[in-house]
Order: sequence, then C-alpha cells, then structure tokens
Amino acid sequence: MGKRNKVTTRDIAQATNVSQSTVSMILSENKNVSFKEETVNLVKKTAKQMGYKKPEVKKTQKIRLS
Repeated sequence: MGKRNKVTTRDIAQATNVSQSTVSMILSENKNVSFKEETVNLVKKTAKQMGYKKPEVKKTQKIRLS
C-alpha cells in the first residue's frame, strides 16, 4: 500500500502566504475572528484546488459511571 500524500494547513499557508493559524481558523470557520473577504476566499479556493480534506474526528468511547 502506497503512502498517501495529505495536504495540510501548512501547505495551504505556504501557497497563500498567510500563517498556518490563519488557514486553520478560516477552514474551521471560527466565528470569534474575522479576516478580509479576499483572504478567506483565497484560502478556501486554494484548499479546494489542492484537495484539502478536513481531518475526521474520531468518536470517543463513552465511559460508564456506576
């Protein structure tokens, strides 16, 4: 099985010349911060073109309390 090349927020940050934290906040649609519309559009467009996929959130096991 071959190694899968994943696109990361760091890759998108380098391609768009913005910080990794900016990319992360834009892609997670953080409502507590705002960015210029052109920056948001650039990051989202670049992420799509590069084939970025959001990491899957793993379900945590429920702990039973007795």
